[in-house]
Amino acid sequence: LEDPRIKVIHFPSVEEYSKILRESHVFLSCSRSEGWNLPLLEAMASGTPSIYSNESGQLEFAKGRGLPVKIKKTIPAIGFKDCGDWYEPDFEDLKRVMRDAYENWHNHKEKALRDSNEIREIFSWERAANAANDRLAQIKDRIKDVNLVRARRDSISYNAIRGAFLEVIRNEPGEF
Repeated sequence: LEDPRIKVIHFPSVEEYSKILRESHVFLSCSRSEGWNLPLLEAMASGTPSIYSNESGQLEFAKGRGLPVKIKKTIPAIGFKDCGDWYEPDFEDLKRVMRDAYENWHNHKEKALRDSNEIREIFSWERAANAANDRLAQIKDRIKDVNLVRARRDSISYNAIRGAFLEVIRNEPGEF
């Protein structure tokens, strides 16, 4: 891809990546299949006006924020067995949203900066670690409740001391 208006950067450092997000005019992530879309969350947390497909797991944090693009239809995930459907963006709406992002950039930037404060509070790493810790505690309690730990000497341990850590020890084959 060669265009003086577009930068293609492969594997930047965390510092460089953060700087790129903060200094970019718009983040465009309108794809057929993106899942939770961590790069979109990072762009929104950086206060960058962001264009995205109005579907999938990313709506957990993006709904009501940024510049969503309508989905025209769903299509089977090509070449990926049992992966569900892909979301085909409405390319006319994408064109409209991109034009709006360009023509009304200052308004979108102001809203993106306001939204970034909320996103950084709600989706902080501390909150994510606490939520993961709570969920793992629930799993551990459930295992104790059904006496799996005592009956089979199975164990589960977890922490977030140096990143996420989960260890499940199973002494018998079978479903856990």
